[in-house]
Amino acid sequence: MTQGGNDYTFTTFEASDIMHRAASFCRASNSSHEYGNGESYPATEVHFLKYVVENPGISAIELAHSWNKTRAAATQMLTKLERSGLLYRGRERDNEKKVLYYPTEKGLELHEMHRSYDTENFGKFISYLEQRFTKEQIESAFQILQAYSDYHMQMDEFK
Repeated sequence: MTQGGNDYTFTTFEASDIMHRAASFCRASNSSHEYGNGESYPATEVHFLKYVVENPGISAIELAHSWNKTRAAATQMLTKLERSGLLYRGRERDNEKKVLYYPTEKGLELHEMHRSYDTENFGKFISYLEQRFTKEQIESAFQILQAYSDYHMQMDEFK
């Protein structure tokens, strides 16, 4: 395939198939995991919690944008995390109507357990890649995946 003067190993159709198969692994990885506290959580929930931990005081609208979800879907996830005792709601000082979310102690603990779990388990995948590719190639692959994600988020904004 030639695109913009570059020759690629895969056709556009083959590349699309590879991306769809990779995405299906991500969807399959959303099964629940026990991260070390005796409770199981789906990966989507703990990754959503990660955004609250890293951005305390974030709003549902900001989270929805970060995750390319509707505000209603983000609020539903936040409510679920709140019921699990992983975060709590607060109000903005200057705008009592604006709801902000913060991690609880339990949420912070789960976040650290999740970080350790993903570091160990995803680290195995990185080690596998390092046997086949250079660090530069691996970095390029993740840059491409980030660009793929950014592209789809932009396209969804224009719907």
